[in-house]
Amino acid sequence: MQVKVLFLSHDNDLKGAERCLLELVTHLDLNRFKPLIVLPWRGPMEEKLKQENVYYMVRFLDRWIPSRHRASWNHPFKYLPGLRNRLWSLLSLIEREKIDLVYTNTSTILEGALAARRAGIPHVWHIHEHLRGNADLRCYFPTTWIDRITLSLSDRIITPSKALADNRFHGSEKVRTVSNGVNLAAFRSGDGKRVYMELGIPQNASLVTFVGGISKRKSPIDFARAAVMIHRQRPDVHFLLAGSTNDPVLEKNIRDLLKQARLNDCFHILGFRSDVANLLAAAKVHVSTSLQESFGLTLIEAMASYKPVVATRCGGPEEVVADEETGFIVEPKNPQAIAEAMLKLLNQPDLARRFGEAGRLRVEKEFTVETYAHQISEIIEEAIRTYERPT
Repeated sequence: MQVKVLFLSHDNDLKGAERCLLELVTHLDLNRFKPLIVLPWRGPMEEKLKQENVYYMVRFLDRWIPSRHRASWNHPFKYLPGLRNRLWSLLSLIEREKIDLVYTNTSTILEGALAARRAGIPHVWHIHEHLRGNADLRCYFPTTWIDRITLSLSDRIITPSKALADNRFHGSEKVRTVSNGVNLAAFRSGDGKRVYMELGIPQNASLVTFVGGISKRKSPIDFARAAVMIHRQRPDVHFLLAGSTNDPVLEKNIRDLLKQARLNDCFHILGFRSDVANLLAAAKVHVSTSLQESFGLTLIEAMASYKPVVATRCGGPEEVVADEETGFIVEPKNPQAIAEAMLKLLNQPDLARRFGEAGRLRVEKEFTVETYAHQISEIIEEAIRTYERPT
């Protein structure tokens, strides 16, 4: 008998959390599960679900924890009046579709947890983000309150790293850690030559990639500062920064820095890209300079592409990257250390190749999408099996 699961997405973009959800629902065993995905509005993820023939619908879900660039002083006053109608909409959907379990993707939406409690069915909350110190989110309640609410309204909580579980839930028996997974086939066939041709990069140049968007938490300005240092020694190296801009002021600061250092011709700011596999195929080294990271999805994507990585010590990456085996872990907010690690890999091709091959093997053993989907499937079934309806 199929388990009917209602998956709620906080966004219809294709950033980290949405990509994790997309990989999950497209790798579930359809003999065991019947997924229905609710998207809050139309966007790129909808097209992916159509291509994969996944059952979905669009119903507005507001965020009780909005992003900084969407937040305003009166957000709670706009959020609360519509909450009742959004709950009734989900409850009618749960009843009509005979849903067995609600699965909320990210901390930022609350309606799914409330609707599951009201309907008397289990709820799984997949938490992808830190709250304390997260420069990208705006919390209107103390983070300790939010974590308690999350625990009380969940039968199981999934986190991508032990670091995040310890940071937010302090060893609760409801928490299960499941590392994010990558589709190995998708990162075996990237076309790096296409990227070189598109950007007009000389074939003999080396390319360093950063994929993650322009936000304070990702700290791409440290990547730009490291690029300035490297350019003095290796003017043949090009740098690529891909991802949506959540902070226009930060983007301007980066562009001003590049202009002052005369790096505009070899530093490429691309915005959002759906062809991450091609970007990573073109890279010699992949870099993450985050100040806070719950996991590091692009790190395993780069490792799956046989690329050595440089990442900052900020939580999740330490559980992903084997330091001095698949890449280097350096301290955050330290462009000098980031640049030195990048140069070591750029200047020692044999070392970079060895790290890249070791990274691929590590992903094959620990971070496949098949393992990811299997472990979450077990958690969903466990939540249903052990569910006790609140009195």
